[in-house]
Amino acid sequence: MAADLPSIEKLLSENGLPTDGVAERLSTFFVADAGSVGGVIGMELSGAAAMLRSLVVLGERRKQGLGNALVDYALAQSRKERATATYLLTNTAADFAARWGFTQIPRGDIPADLLQRSALSYACPDTSTCMKLGL
Repeated sequence: MAADLPSIEKLLSENGLPTDGVAERLSTFFVADAGSVGGVIGMELSGAAAMLRSLVVLGERRKQGLGNALVDYALAQSRKERATATYLLTNTAADFAARWGFTQIPRGDIPADLLQRSALSYACPDTSTCMKLGL
């Protein structure tokens, strides 16, 4: 997976997503791979809460179900880690996240320890939509 780090960071950067904290938490990033990094999603844990982050699919691989598969896999991993809720911050994917039952919440409802552990606490603007899914 370490060999994928440059490709992951490039894909995130090219799509306007933060790369902060990716290298440090690389073991909790999941890659859709078909010979190269076709898509990625990250998951950060703190206690019984999980944060999904950095979902992106390579342009030519979009509309093939990779994004759905990555979200499904990350949510399954959240459940496996015994998370009782999964959160996300987004500027563009609120409608996409709603397909899984994520609902909008105030940013202050994200557990402070989860937000503080996450690079998203400073990498996402205050205007980001905050969402939660109970597991």
